[in-house]
Formats: sequence, C-alpha cells, structure tokens
Amino acid sequence: MVNIIRNIIYQHKVKQAIKQANELHALTNKRYFVMAVGRKIQLFTKQDLKFLVATRKFRKGVGIADLERIAIYTTI
Repeated sequence: MVNIIRNIIYQHKVKQAIKQANELHALTNKRYFVMAVGRKIQLFTKQDLKFLVATRKFRKGVGIADLERIAIYTTI
C-alpha cells in the first residue's frame, strides 16, 4: 500500500516537471531535460548539463549523450 502511494506521488511530480519543462521551452526555446537525480525530479537545460559535466559533477566518462539517454523526458 505504501509503495502504491509513493508511485502515485512520484508520477505526479514527473507530470508537473514535464508540464513546467514544456512551459519553459515555449518561453526560452531551450532544450529542457527532466531527470531523476537521487530521489528528486529535477529540470536541467542543456547548458546546465554541459556545465555540470565540465565541472566533473558526474563520474568521469559521463557525457551529455549519456545524460540525454538517462533523462525521463526531453523537450524538442
């Protein structure tokens, strides 16, 4: 029962993040990624991901293409 509630809350957070990503994309025309980082759902722009990869916030060898593949949702 607890897992069902957790899944419902998680899906709601994902839907909210996707909606926010689409709205921001419409305003700025930037590409947004919805990703699960740890236990949180977070939005990143492609520029943010490039900066994080350059500053080694991810493991060595992880590139932007890997992060794009991992993303839950990508605006186009």
